[in-house]
Amino acid sequence: MFSRIFPSYPIQIVSPRGGNVKIASRRLYVDFPYVYWDFIVRVAYKISESKENPQKVFQQEMEIFNKERREITTFNNVPLGTISLVATPHTTKLLLKLRVNWPVFFQYLENKARELISKIEEDGSNIMKVYNEIINNYFRLVGTRIVPNPQLARFNVHQLENFKELLRRLQEEQDIRNYLSNIKRAINAVETMKLEGIKLWTLQLNSDFSAVEMCLERMDILSCYFYLRNALENLVKLIVYSDIAKNFNTCQGILEVFFSYDKLYDNELYD
Repeated sequence: MFSRIFPSYPIQIVSPRGGNVKIASRRLYVDFPYVYWDFIVRVAYKISESKENPQKVFQQEMEIFNKERREITTFNNVPLGTISLVATPHTTKLLLKLRVNWPVFFQYLENKARELISKIEEDGSNIMKVYNEIINNYFRLVGTRIVPNPQLARFNVHQLENFKELLRRLQEEQDIRNYLSNIKRAINAVETMKLEGIKLWTLQLNSDFSAVEMCLERMDILSCYFYLRNALENLVKLIVYSDIAKNFNTCQGILEVFFSYDKLYDNELYD
């Protein structure tokens, strides 16, 4: 059940005090469109403050929401989730519930990821726009009725196991390992080039990608990012330095010189 293991923001919804409705869906899932939660909070307070029939108020607001927010709340014309107002025998209050359409939501996330990658490929400077788009969904949620919860912000062993389970269910962990294996095979193929100093670079690259694999095993995503970024920087340097080396009549030893210079420069930079 993805509702249990999918990551959520460290914030919580505040239900109307003394009202006749309670917000039952309290986990605010990461990357799920903020407009859903915004609507749930708004309609909960409107129902509590209105003297009209709660279901009538809900249906009226729901129709407006579906009409005005359809472009954000659907993928391929299928809703990412459904909101309902229901009565239960366990409480006198009506419950506002959100049911996520997980298969469609995952398709939506996959498509969004491809779109963001395309933007970066078109222009590397778009990376900041991509970051802003990702965090914007979170900051739009934080307000007077959706407040931070420090307890939810603490990443513990239970959350780590949930994240591992999520990656395995989506088969993303194996996909990542397959990509890393392909990259390492390519590095080993490069190593066969008869260039003095090439093994220094391939050793560095293999070390970086092995570190990524180790961090992935521990689900240390932040460290994965840093090692991956370091590996990509070294790969770009190798390509650039190889092109420079080809312009010399003899390229033997040039890569070794560039590798040594690169490390000396890094040491001086951080000393």
